[in-house]
Amino acid sequence: MGILSEDYIVRFNKLSGIITESSIHNITVNSFLNDNFMTKFINGNITSDSDMFLWDYMEDNFEVKYGNPKFKEVEKETKKNPSYREYVKNELSERLRNSIENIKSMIDGSGEITIYRAMAVDDNWISHLETQGKHLGIYWTWSKSGGGILGDNTDEKTKEAVITAKVNEKYIDWETSLYQNMVLEVEAEITLFKNTPLKIIEIEYDDLGSPYSIYKTSKPMDVSRIRNKIFYA
Repeated sequence: MGILSEDYIVRFNKLSGIITESSIHNITVNSFLNDNFMTKFINGNITSDSDMFLWDYMEDNFEVKYGNPKFKEVEKETKKNPSYREYVKNELSERLRNSIENIKSMIDGSGEITIYRAMAVDDNWISHLETQGKHLGIYWTWSKSGGGILGDNTDEKTKEAVITAKVNEKYIDWETSLYQNMVLEVEAEITLFKNTPLKIIEIEYDDLGSPYSIYKTSKPMDVSRIRNKIFYA
């Protein structure tokens, strides 16, 4: 599973009916998983990933398997079942609660959080940042080991750049970020509002070599010439 597309995110925000919060401290599990959100999620209007919940529940509670002529009928009735709704909410609540607790622990007293972005880049990427580069993208992670490399490893892009930056939590789209953390659990997603100002703290380079290589040589880059440069999400 990868990062949700921008169209996907816009559709989620439009359908979820959640009031945008400026702080994760203002978001509770119950306010996030409101009735409107739960109905849209169960019906598959927000993400097709809801089918995984449905099929797991059906497999545990019914003998009707996929391909059976009655499967669609049982599937439709299950979505209306209060017990299934409770099952989905309990599962999402646990994921959401864990995400909120983990992210809160990463926010310091000034409201800032350290975020990371890994990209496949070429040898000229760092010089491009110094002279032209301004936008670093909206998709980040709150865990250095979270997320995947953005962009394909090609003959030209043989290095992985891991950017470390700090941002105030008010610049984070918490609705989208928390939703992504529920669906893409292992990727520790953070989505910034577009054009959020950023300052680079550190950049590490890894020589990717073969895409199948397990050997990497991580080394910090000299960012002194861009340390005071303002970048944007």
